[in-house]
Amino acid sequence: FSSRRRHTRFRNVTGVQTCALPISRLGTPAEAAIRALLRNPYFRRRPPKSTGRDEFTEAALARTLRGLPLADAAATATLATARSIVDDYRRNILERGLPLDSIYLCGGGAKNQALVECLHVEFLRQGWLVRIRSSEALGIDPQQMEAAAFAFLARESLLGRAIGGAWTGAKRL
Repeated sequence: FSSRRRHTRFRNVTGVQTCALPISRLGTPAEAAIRALLRNPYFRRRPPKSTGRDEFTEAALARTLRGLPLADAAATATLATARSIVDDYRRNILERGLPLDSIYLCGGGAKNQALVECLHVEFLRQGWLVRIRSSEALGIDPQQMEAAAFAFLARESLLGRAIGGAWTGAKRL
């Protein structure tokens, strides 16, 4: 994300977004399932953090979303994703008095309009007007963000510069 007043970097990856489908606009989110998804310890960890299918397995999601029609399951996953993102920004940025006016999405979530709409609504419910854009607005293809990050790290390593540090989540270099 960025701010007009000063630039601050915050990296956060949430795994639930990979299953949020455009069909979610047709469904009704199940609040009990959202609460169950958000009880996962991952959501309480401090950034930087990343997750994926190893933390949010297909089997675990199937158990949580069992019995829901496909559209409702997609709506539930989408809203859970939005709430997890907004909650992380609230805890790690806004409650610390850091400015926030824009966030940039990459990966599959960047093209998911249902997720973008949920994020707008959830930020507004918290009283924050936040611009949500694709990393494409920064000139970075949303599908290439991870590759670009690893290319940057490779370049720094080849130049003999340290590539670890607190921003990576590493305990030591």
